[in-house]
Amino acid sequence: MIRSTKLVYNRDMISTISRIFSSLYREVVEKFYYMSWPTSDFKKNGYEVIENFLSKEECDYFVNLSNSLLKEDSYMINDNAWLTLRKDADDGLDTKVAQLNMLQNVDEKAKDLFSNGDVLNLFSKRIKEELSIRSLSIMVDQPDTSTKRSWHVDNLAPASFKAFIYLTDVTKNTNSPFSVISKSHRWGFRRWLTSVINSFRGNKLSDMLIFSPKGRGTELTAPRGSLILSNQIIFHRGSPYHTENTRYMMVFYLRRKKDSKEEFTLGKPE
Repeated sequence: MIRSTKLVYNRDMISTISRIFSSLYREVVEKFYYMSWPTSDFKKNGYEVIENFLSKEECDYFVNLSNSLLKEDSYMINDNAWLTLRKDADDGLDTKVAQLNMLQNVDEKAKDLFSNGDVLNLFSKRIKEELSIRSLSIMVDQPDTSTKRSWHVDNLAPASFKAFIYLTDVTKNTNSPFSVISKSHRWGFRRWLTSVINSFRGNKLSDMLIFSPKGRGTELTAPRGSLILSNQIIFHRGSPYHTENTRYMMVFYLRRKKDSKEEFTLGKPE
């Protein structure tokens, strides 16, 4: 019995060590990808803001579309799209957030934005890599100062990317601006070390609290219609100072084409 327990322990330890060094290797590889990108504000800071990507009329259209699809519970909009209410999750985080996923399968204008190549071209000019869009979603955030998740990354290396479009004005820090720690996408070793410590502490691997500096970070305020290109291994959060107005924000989920084989199922109701 003791011998069997030791064998299980040894297998688990070998698996943990292998996972730790594999994640370090992926961070090193990601650094080489980064070094190959041409010089740009996106490369330097991990994000870039582009105003007037959508017109006010287009923003209003998607706000109205969102309102027509919102309900009190998570549900399948059709076979290939769904509404996720974060209050239904077990972690108690972002409880005032509703997210409409895979809207390219619901609405023709959303489908056009998904497929017309404009977002992909913006990324291509900055990183010279082939990406694919996995979902066009819309997040609806009601004011919330108590359940916002703190600094985190969407995933460890390899990098994923997002394009956010504010559909309502986010011109004040009380409107829930997307917030980042500028240039932290380059903190590969700190990101890796934090994930190792999180693993032994039993925390989410993607929480990035250990090396996050104090303060509010860079709050990306901008008028509606503005687009934000983001490298999602940057340390980021939704603003915990959201006290005014419901924020509507379109989100494009992107990965490198070679990393995009998994089906997009984020928040899909069972």
